[in-house]
Amino acid sequence: MNTLNSVIVKGVLIGSLASLIASLYILFYFNKIVDFSDGKGWSGWFLNLLAYYMLLSIGISLVHFVFTEKIGKKMSEKWKSFIFSGFLILMSIVLVFSILLMNDPVFSTEDAQLMVDFFKGFLMPLAFIPMLTWYSIQSFYSI
Repeated sequence: MNTLNSVIVKGVLIGSLASLIASLYILFYFNKIVDFSDGKGWSGWFLNLLAYYMLLSIGISLVHFVFTEKIGKKMSEKWKSFIFSGFLILMSIVLVFSILLMNDPVFSTEDAQLMVDFFKGFLMPLAFIPMLTWYSIQSFYSI
């Protein structure tokens, strides 16, 4: 398998695992606290997260490959890891601030609308799941 295919497969695997983890979180949240799906249920969220996490994970995988194999060829492994970790932290911060700056949604279900103040708190863990999954899997999967 050539390198580009390996990078894409790695991104798809990480995106799939991140989607599974996020789905478990969403199922728990919707069953125990409030269902923010506006009647669409868990599957509506799952398909959106799957697409989002796949794009994000494949993008992270491509950036990692380009940085480690092309740009940072002469750097030590410690520096490459440190700089790439900084990139992932920066991505997490950007996602958090994009959530904080978004407008509050309007839900059609009464329960969800009453809990709209907690919607951004519901989204916050979802912003970290792809990066945490990357950190967890990276040590087991090498290109």
